[in-house]
Amino acid sequence: MKILKIELQNINSLKSDTPICIDFESEQFRDVGLYAITGATGAGKTTILDAITIALYHNVPRFNGTKGTLLDVVSHGATNAYSRIVFTNKTASFEAFWGIKIADKNGKRYKNAKEEVSLKNLTTGAILATQKRQLLAEVLRVSQLDYNQFLRSVMLAQGEFAAFLTAKGPEKGKLLEQITGEQIYKKIGQGILERKAKEENTLKEIQAKINADDILSEEQKKELLEDSKGIDSAILTAANVIKTSQTVVDWYTEFSKLTKAKEENEKNADAIEKYVKEQKPKLDAYALHEKALPFKEKIKELKELDTAILEKEKAKGNLDKELKDLHPKILQLEKQVTADTLALKKEEQNFNAWLPKFEEITKLDATLKTEKQAKLKILEDEKVLDAQIKQATEERNRLKEQLNTIEAKIKNATNYIEKNSFLTSVAKELTNWREDFSELKTHHTAITESDEAIIRVNKETDVSEESLKNKKLLFDKEINAKKELENKISLLNKDSEKNTLQDILQLQTIDAKAAENWKELKSLSEQYILLQKQVAHTVLDVNKLTTEEKEVQSNLSALEKDLKTQEALVTDATKILELERSVAKYKADRANLKPGEPCGLCGATEHPFAENSPAIQISEATATLTKRKEDLAKLNAKQNQLLLQKTSITTRIENTTLQLKNKKEEITALTAKADKIPVATALADSEKIDDEIQLLAQKLKVHQENIQKAQETQNEKDRLSKAMQLQQQTYSALHTQIVALEEQMKHAKKSISAHNEKVITHTKLSKEIEERLKISLAKYAIEMPAIAAINQFLKDTENSILTFDAKEKEIASFISEQKVLSAKIEAIDSTLKVKHQDMDTLRKTFKEKDAIANKILVQRVAILPIETSVDSKRKTLQSLIEKQSKEERIGKEALQNLQNLKTKQETSLANTTIDLEKLKDAKIKLESNFNKEVELSEFLTRTAIEMALLSDEQSVNYKKLKERIQENLVKIKTLKENNLKEFNALKATKNCTTTEQESKELLATEKAKKDALLTKKGKIEETFRKDLEIKNRNKEVYKKIDAQSEICNVWRELFKIIGNSKDAFNVYVQRLTLKQLLDLANVHLYNLNKRYSLKLEDTYKPKEELNFNLIDHYQTDRARLVDTCSGGEKFIISLALALGLSDLASKNVKIDSLFIDEGFGTLDGNTLETVIATLETLQSQGKTIGIISHVENLKERIPTQIQITKKSSGVSTVKIV
Repeated sequence: MKILKIELQNINSLKSDTPICIDFESEQFRDVGLYAITGATGAGKTTILDAITIALYHNVPRFNGTKGTLLDVVSHGATNAYSRIVFTNKTASFEAFWGIKIADKNGKRYKNAKEEVSLKNLTTGAILATQKRQLLAEVLRVSQLDYNQFLRSVMLAQGEFAAFLTAKGPEKGKLLEQITGEQIYKKIGQGILERKAKEENTLKEIQAKINADDILSEEQKKELLEDSKGIDSAILTAANVIKTSQTVVDWYTEFSKLTKAKEENEKNADAIEKYVKEQKPKLDAYALHEKALPFKEKIKELKELDTAILEKEKAKGNLDKELKDLHPKILQLEKQVTADTLALKKEEQNFNAWLPKFEEITKLDATLKTEKQAKLKILEDEKVLDAQIKQATEERNRLKEQLNTIEAKIKNATNYIEKNSFLTSVAKELTNWREDFSELKTHHTAITESDEAIIRVNKETDVSEESLKNKKLLFDKEINAKKELENKISLLNKDSEKNTLQDILQLQTIDAKAAENWKELKSLSEQYILLQKQVAHTVLDVNKLTTEEKEVQSNLSALEKDLKTQEALVTDATKILELERSVAKYKADRANLKPGEPCGLCGATEHPFAENSPAIQISEATATLTKRKEDLAKLNAKQNQLLLQKTSITTRIENTTLQLKNKKEEITALTAKADKIPVATALADSEKIDDEIQLLAQKLKVHQENIQKAQETQNEKDRLSKAMQLQQQTYSALHTQIVALEEQMKHAKKSISAHNEKVITHTKLSKEIEERLKISLAKYAIEMPAIAAINQFLKDTENSILTFDAKEKEIASFISEQKVLSAKIEAIDSTLKVKHQDMDTLRKTFKEKDAIANKILVQRVAILPIETSVDSKRKTLQSLIEKQSKEERIGKEALQNLQNLKTKQETSLANTTIDLEKLKDAKIKLESNFNKEVELSEFLTRTAIEMALLSDEQSVNYKKLKERIQENLVKIKTLKENNLKEFNALKATKNCTTTEQESKELLATEKAKKDALLTKKGKIEETFRKDLEIKNRNKEVYKKIDAQSEICNVWRELFKIIGNSKDAFNVYVQRLTLKQLLDLANVHLYNLNKRYSLKLEDTYKPKEELNFNLIDHYQTDRARLVDTCSGGEKFIISLALALGLSDLASKNVKIDSLFIDEGFGTLDGNTLETVIATLETLQSQGKTIGIISHVENLKERIPTQIQITKKSSGVSTVKIV
């Protein structure tokens, strides 16, 4: 990947009106392998690099870990910014663009900034991306570098490696992770440790769920089963007593209920009899009503006929009266119709006389209208013409004023041009003045900076000389202390070689592992012996229970035969008892039979056996049935007891068999575990196991004493080594500081000399420029401005020249405008003359039309007033005709209606007379038949019948009353008979001697006793259920423990593989990465300085895993710590490492553009020359390297430079030299 062009505008301090373009394909960079980006601190050198990462990755390296955004890179006061990068990768070229607008053209800020991004393939012309995420993905694809890889491979991390070289212990590891981006391996180690701990905690939680204290022992189970048997027997006894007591209580309850019902029936019967006496008048009235009811319809018909006859007679009288009233009305309407016809004829004749006049008036009105319209048209034309004349006059006056103003402006501009004509020559020399003034300011600035630098360096030199003197004194003391510590450490090394701690620990580990194996075998042996005993006892229990189960099954088989026989006997006794009760019922029915009525059973009307029938006794059958049911209940109770006993035995057999199986599986598992232990001894040989454990305990005690002695020696050795290390660090640090101070003082002297030379050079150049400017300005009588006023002077001169040019352009514009205005005034004068002539013609025509209109008006008024139109007159005459015609039509219609009404009334009168005669004949006939029927009834007259009849409401109420009384009488009779039968039947079933209260108390006592027994029984069953549930649950728990143990072993093994430490894997990967990095760096270090190479230490102590040495090939390949190197050597090493990291990060991508930011200040002249020469050799590999620095020697050594100049306003400019 190679950067071809950088284009930017308004980013940080690089604010400009036009884009800043750095084209690496231009002539200035042709055949250049090394260039410098120079400028003062804060001028904006790093902004060039920011523009690259913004366009490619929308990110800025220095914003890492801050809240900075791309809005913060926009220059202060700017409304927009952009960055465009052209780069090539392999055979294709690409253009990445990023732009932002934060305000509109008027400076109004947007609520949300508008960003624009794009990635274009310049080779094919295709647009690859226009969205941020899409662009990042495409940049990664075409460049094969993500953001972090780009920073490490293109922008060399020389500064970070400089910090890495001086870091200590864990800090060195953190810096290496930060530089190489290998943090993931530390996270892997931490993740494995956390997962291992999590899985082990899960295993402990599962193991905690096992609780053997809640499982029942065999003695507890046996005791609970015996309790259960006793409870079953007691429950059966209580159930029989409850059943007997409940029967007695039910009998007393039924007896009380029947007694109460009998009393209620007697009371209801007396109430009904009393009610019948009270309602007797109503019942008698209803009986008379039922006798008169057949005459009701005929009486109703007679009344309807009387009413109809009266209505017909009344209608006949009304019709006669109406006919008499109609005759005079008809005569009057006939006279009115004749008069209306004559009046209509007269109006029609008057209308026909006006028709010729209407035609003449219409013609006159049309002519008069035409003349009026012509007059109105003339008046409108006059108004329009008058307005046009007025408008043209106003326009002429306005143009005349403008003409006078233009002529005055032309005169003023001409005077200004004549006065400032010298500015034409000034404009030609202004460019040279600007360059001279700019160069003059640059020289003055350089002189000021050099003076300040000389003062600052002199102060630093004084401080360094004093510090160097003190450091040399301390250095001599440290050398003596170092020799004393080396002697003590040598003596301790001789002592520790006799009994090394490692050998003792190895023996202790072997014996400790053997002791653990024997202890584990002892635990398994104890469990094995205990399980063998339990298996033997369990086998005996299973055999015993199997024998008991067979005996119970034999008893159940014999009992089932007896139950079948007893159930058949109970069925026979039940049938006999039901038959006897049916016969007894028929006897009760025979007592209610009446002579002549059919029997409900056989249908016969004669009942010879209704009286003196033989008595039937059913007490003997009942006693037999009760006896057989009791025997059956006893057999059922015995069967239930045997079934419970069988269930209990079966459950115990299953549980015992399950226990036996589990114990055998446990023995097998123990044997398998014992086989895995590397000890050749049988599980049953417990004596040998105990002897071996005691022997190993004594060995471990001796090992522990030896370890303690070795540790004390090692602790003392470590303490001295640590002190030696601290002494070495202090020694190295002092040596490094002394070398650095000497180099610093040497460099300071050179710097002061260089600054003095610069002051002399810049002063000489400044005087030459000032003389040249004074001569040039004197030609135009202009004084030489002060340095601070140069910008204002140039600005004022430019404004004067611009004003002069504008005045010349104004004169030409004014003259052109003067000609246009004169031509417009002449055209308006010609137009006004024509308009006045047209006005005179219109006024003459108006007078002629007015005379014609007055003549026509006189003729029109003579026929019809002017305010009356032809249409209104015609409508008036037509309305009179229509009114008269309407009155005639209304009269004729009224006459016709009266005549029709008369005919209709006459017809109705004839029909009414006929209907009246018919009604009278029907009445006579109906009265004759009614009188005959009354004579045959109990009633004497029609009036008596009408009095006997009730109203419909009374009839319904009395009928309901009668039916209700009859229903209640039948109901009470039936209730009495049923109550008597039930009393007799209940008395016959009584077979107890206890009272009702005694029976109830006994029943309550037995129920409470039974409930308590059932509760106790339930608790026993729940205990057995929980026992079984706990056993089953523990099986699942053991399975879960095995499964979780396998998972834990996987993570323990993985943790062991990575070194039994969360940091071991990370350290391993860091050493691999550092070794690869050192190999790549040595290639570049050889080119920079053939004397040195880098090598990773093969043996290392904790926290020193990343230490590496500098191999000095000029001193027999002697290795020394990098910490002891000088500042210049460290720079060369860090540069080589940075170049190596670039090769490592870019992997398969060829990087042809590199940037190095600062770090050259610690190099002497020779080393600097070597570094630059080495970097220039990279050009042969096609690489271009940009060095960002403010070191003067570096600027002079590298001819091609991108100079960033910082102005007083905080804005910087870019210049390529």
